[in-house]
Amino acid sequence: MVLRHLFLGPPGAAIYILAEVLPDLGLLRGVYQGFGRRSRVKIVETQIIDNPSPANYEELGELYRDLGQFGKAREAFNHAITGRDDSIYTFYSRAKSSLGLNDLAAAIPDLERVIAGDRKFDYYRAMGLLADAYGKTGQVQRADQLFAEVTQISTTPETLYNYASFLKTENRREESREWAQKLQARSGLCRAICSGASGCGSARERRS
Repeated sequence: MVLRHLFLGPPGAAIYILAEVLPDLGLLRGVYQGFGRRSRVKIVETQIIDNPSPANYEELGELYRDLGQFGKAREAFNHAITGRDDSIYTFYSRAKSSLGLNDLAAAIPDLERVIAGDRKFDYYRAMGLLADAYGKTGQVQRADQLFAEVTQISTTPETLYNYASFLKTENRREESREWAQKLQARSGLCRAICSGASGCGSARERRS
């Protein structure tokens, strides 16, 4: 499955992860959570009228991002950064909003600021996202160096997929296939763990 996505034209890492990694119940739970987020957006927007604090704008940005409204999310994070520019978390949140808009040029400087402050940020995901952004904007050497570093530490499906895709675009097909196989093994392990966890949960329910 992974090799077919990589070598027969993948629709993107997000689609692969949704199709192969996230459980169906998690997606259903997200639908219900969306209703709560929309209600919370109205509350926070009202609070901002009286108290336009960075914290309130950060929360609003997070809510909009979770709802997939990346433009509004980025605007909220812009306000938060204007009021307080010392939080790498806020820059990271803005970067992810820019990535949601496919605005790599805007995401890169924010991600660079994040890993300059903490290379381990978000369990090295920030570094993986920056490497991917470098690769997609033609900064091949930077992407290669950063991927080489992060893949020695992080084995998340997202990072492995992005690295395999990067290698493919650079016509390093054997290396790409090798990392795709690692991803396939990793995703198989994740499914096995999730399946085992579900089974344990059922057993606990039966005992109760």
